[in-house]
Amino acid sequence: MKIRWEDETLFTGTFKFDGYVIGGRLLEGVFFHADAVDGIVDFDSIRVAPDAVDYFSGLNQKKWLNAAKRNIKEETEAFDTLDGKDNVWVDLEDDEKSTSEPEMVSMMSMSDIINPK
Repeated sequence: MKIRWEDETLFTGTFKFDGYVIGGRLLEGVFFHADAVDGIVDFDSIRVAPDAVDYFSGLNQKKWLNAAKRNIKEETEAFDTLDGKDNVWVDLEDDEKSTSEPEMVSMMSMSDIINPK
């Protein structure tokens, strides 16, 4: 997959998406950021936006960061640039296979999410 501008040039920079797409109401308004260089996503750069760090620290961070990684790999539409003015598009290329796979995490109850141990 490659991240491109609408004019097909490769994207270098930071893009974002709303956590609602991976966590519903629990992550609504919590934005995830990721970096790309020459259209290639650095999956190790995925992080929560600075204004959501406190809220996110009370959740199962590993689970939701892995879900964010999966969302980027599976998205077929567009992401927003950090300023929110432009979209960058995902170009899925069958011949490119990611070597970074999401880690499996165990399911949790709502109580575990609200009251982490």
